[in-house]
Amino acid sequence: MPTPTLPVVPPPRTAIPINNRFAVSAEGKLRVVFLEGQPVMEFHQADPAGRDLVMVQLCEHGGLGEDQVARAFDVSRATVSRAKRRYDKGGVEGLLPGKRGPKGPTRIKEDKEKLMISMARAGIGKTEIATRLGVNESAVRKALRRLGLEELAVRQSRLVAEELAEAVGQGESEIAPVVVQHDPEVAPAADEEECKTAAAEEGNAQPRSASTIAADEETRGDEAQEERTADLELPVAMSLDTNPEDRSMDRTLALMGLLDDAAPLFGTRRNVRSAGLLLAVPILVAHGVFADAVKIFGSIGPAFYGIRTIVASFLLMFLARINRPEHLKEHSPQELGAVLGLDRAPEMKTVRRKIRRLSVLNKSLEFMRQLTRRHLARKEGPKLWLCVDGHVSVYSGKRRLTKHHVTRLRISLPAVLDYWVNDERGDPLLAVTGVPRKGMTKLLPQLIEDLRNQGEKRPLTVVFDREGWSPEMFAQLDAMEDVCFLTYRKAKSNTELPRLPVRTFRSYKGEVDGQEAQYELADNGIYIDYGRRGKRLRLRQITRRRETGDQTHIVTNDHNSNVLVLAHRMFGRWSQENFFKYMNEEQDFDGLLTYAVEDADGDREVPNPERRKLSKKINELDEWLQALTREYGARALENQEGRRPTMRGFKIANGDLGQEIREVTGELDRLKQGYDLLPAKVPVRKTLNGEEPQQVRVETRRLISCSRIAVYRAESALRELLRPHYRRWRQDGRTIIQSMLQSSGDLEVHEGELRVTLASQSAPHRTKALARLCEELNSLDTRFPGSDLRLRFAVREETAVS
Repeated sequence: MPTPTLPVVPPPRTAIPINNRFAVSAEGKLRVVFLEGQPVMEFHQADPAGRDLVMVQLCEHGGLGEDQVARAFDVSRATVSRAKRRYDKGGVEGLLPGKRGPKGPTRIKEDKEKLMISMARAGIGKTEIATRLGVNESAVRKALRRLGLEELAVRQSRLVAEELAEAVGQGESEIAPVVVQHDPEVAPAADEEECKTAAAEEGNAQPRSASTIAADEETRGDEAQEERTADLELPVAMSLDTNPEDRSMDRTLALMGLLDDAAPLFGTRRNVRSAGLLLAVPILVAHGVFADAVKIFGSIGPAFYGIRTIVASFLLMFLARINRPEHLKEHSPQELGAVLGLDRAPEMKTVRRKIRRLSVLNKSLEFMRQLTRRHLARKEGPKLWLCVDGHVSVYSGKRRLTKHHVTRLRISLPAVLDYWVNDERGDPLLAVTGVPRKGMTKLLPQLIEDLRNQGEKRPLTVVFDREGWSPEMFAQLDAMEDVCFLTYRKAKSNTELPRLPVRTFRSYKGEVDGQEAQYELADNGIYIDYGRRGKRLRLRQITRRRETGDQTHIVTNDHNSNVLVLAHRMFGRWSQENFFKYMNEEQDFDGLLTYAVEDADGDREVPNPERRKLSKKINELDEWLQALTREYGARALENQEGRRPTMRGFKIANGDLGQEIREVTGELDRLKQGYDLLPAKVPVRKTLNGEEPQQVRVETRRLISCSRIAVYRAESALRELLRPHYRRWRQDGRTIIQSMLQSSGDLEVHEGELRVTLASQSAPHRTKALARLCEELNSLDTRFPGSDLRLRFAVREETAVS
């Protein structure tokens, strides 16, 4: 009996033939090899080791030549030969990519060894030497031990530029490295990394007044002292350049890889544009923005614009309302550099490159959490109030992003959805980018758990709108300790909401957050069902009645707080809406700043588009069927019984219309059955024709959000400092602060101080308020980050009002 053979099946049309037996085809991101129409091997396009294994097997066992395989897989013949040699030598493990970089211990070359000796004799630590030379610390330690110089690099000492220049003059180094200079009042640390860590871990300040920001040492003890001196512990960078407008030496050092951040170097300059931006520096320093950035991001490689400088550039850009890197082309780099202590501020390409460099580190979430911890530590009171809401930024690029409903445009568009968390005053706490699958109902429990893990133990109440309505989530929040929620009651329509009689309302009046509050409220209890087993949750319903008679229902699980406070907090949620409006108008809130994308969650379920298509056809057929039925009925009414006295005769006479009705009815039933068989939701990747879903890069967007949060808080803190000195601080505070930040002024370096003399404002009372604000900021005794210059602010005497 002959042996049965498999039928020869032709490979897919898209397959590329190798010879008369083999072919290779692309199936999404997989590459499949066919033997006489049957798939026999596959590998992922991002797996070079898998590709090499397939090529070796085709050569060794498939009888193919190296040229044939190279053409089929679009590689060179040398690549195929190399894969065969590696497989013969080490099998499958030999095809795996090896560790990049040097295979043996790092050795310091002769030219770098001279620099190492120079820095060791200057008292620089091994960690700093290794960083500047671009080698491992162990290599520096072994080389110093071999030369008998290890004991010279065990501590960080203060070294001025003259000592370094002397070392250069002795021929030990052609170009001297930049040395970190510490404040003489601070005890030297055993290692610079310890100094950086100690400085970054220091606390921060209160924004409401100068005395609060500085912290009263008599009442707050050692912790307040550590917070007050956090900026003093930041390393002071030294520079061999003496001319602030010529930083050629530092740029040369950065080019040689011997500089990781340029020291701020100020000089005397008149009428510096936007010198008022320096008003925000004491607040940003007190908030720990610079210390946290240095601690978390560390060094971003040898560069003239290091981490401290680039963070300062980001913050001052947003303060100056330069909301996109492209807008830097409209500003003079020299003018912006004068405020930063540089000859030139970073330009558009540099800023974009630094954003990409920071996003690669994947530390933006840690940075935002640290900023959040500091903000919560500054907040007074036994309880936290958090407002949570989503904000949609429309995407106009060419990539296929998820669509979100844009409320202001009343349409669904490709967009980026961020959830923002603000406090009761509207100040941003954090932003969540990369939304979980079920939106706010999934976000809120995770958010609260994350805050608890960060050490926040105070009772808190989350306030949100109807988007977060979920009885199951309410039960989950109610089960958490010291957690309450506050939201509007939701129903399918307004007619389903209860309407309370007028006699149940009472007038409540009082003061909340320094503002008069008056509402007509009704306070009672309700039950809502949740879960599949019909469980019930008891909640508190607060109903507000307006003068027009309209009623708004609020629900909460807080059964103890004052009804007036709860109502005011719920309706005060508009502070967050005002934050969104302000950011849209002032900081280009909807601007994405980058169109870089990354793969999104392909398993996220979305409504099945096939059901949507069928639903449209069903509706069209249903309308057509109704039209045919109406026409059939009209003909029945117009039937002349003298000609067609029986129903049978009428049906025969209108058989064409009846047949069409039967066909449409049958097609409608068939479509409805197909509609019911389709799943309601499918993974999003199944809706993209084999493509992977994408989203705007989360790291980059979160970095920008961190900068915006820091800037907004700084403006809020400046407004609080202005509060005792400006009557309309609540209405015009941010406008006045912005005009002060945009003020021109003179810069002068004098006896360890950077004196900033600002121009007068548009009105005498505003000039007087600016003078008082300068006094508040001077009391902080802040040093410009990376410099030993104390910031001193004043208003020009000829225009100041006493």
